[in-house]
Amino acid sequence: MLDEREAFLRTIFSDPTNDLPRLVYADWLDENRSPELAGLIRVQCEIAARPAGEVAPELLAREAEWLRLQPPSETSDPILRPVRGFLEQPMIVLGADDLRDRDSLRMRAVVEHPEWYGATKLTISQGKITTPFAIETIFEMSAFANVVDLNLDGDLEFLSPSEITFSDFRYEPRISLPILEVLFQHRWARRLTKLSLENNDLDNDALRAIVRSPNLLRIEQLEIFQGNRFRGATWQQLIERFGEKVMS
Repeated sequence: MLDEREAFLRTIFSDPTNDLPRLVYADWLDENRSPELAGLIRVQCEIAARPAGEVAPELLAREAEWLRLQPPSETSDPILRPVRGFLEQPMIVLGADDLRDRDSLRMRAVVEHPEWYGATKLTISQGKITTPFAIETIFEMSAFANVVDLNLDGDLEFLSPSEITFSDFRYEPRISLPILEVLFQHRWARRLTKLSLENNDLDNDALRAIVRSPNLLRIEQLEIFQGNRFRGATWQQLIERFGEKVMS
């Protein structure tokens, strides 16, 4: 059943403006004992198909009833109300530890966060990525298939609340050079349009790895200057590879 459900989600978010896959999914949900979500998808698709200002009050009443039957986490924040059956959430936020168990993460995506299948940005906000398996998870999980913006910024930790000097903070890197090299060599890195690597205490070897990468072909924005240690001609090579606009 998990495979079927994921297949529906992949189809829905591969063509997000098309309501037909959503309505087919609603039929499947009815057959698999999820009538609440099925009903919400149908009524919200019907509302979306009406011209603005021409939605009948009874449709809105039905929508309110189906929303009331959804899990509280789905509707407690009005900003996060579902649209045509699903939350609109362009960004996924995970910790590095979440990437270690791919099966558990897949179950979480399908059952709890189907909106991840439409997200375009992934931020790893806690912990350190230490194995190539995590990079494979980022690029090869179906839930992340639409991600083109990858944020791997490290943390900047202030050590003293007093007047700030250079010695009053330290970097907590999210990723190291060996794992970065795996990322740069992965074929799915070709889909990235934005990559953030600030505050990782990287040196010129990381810049050289970026310059050599055959897969960073679509990068439109590369955030790497802050919180890293670059010097001399290597930085110029990076600008020559990607252009000043990408680096700004």
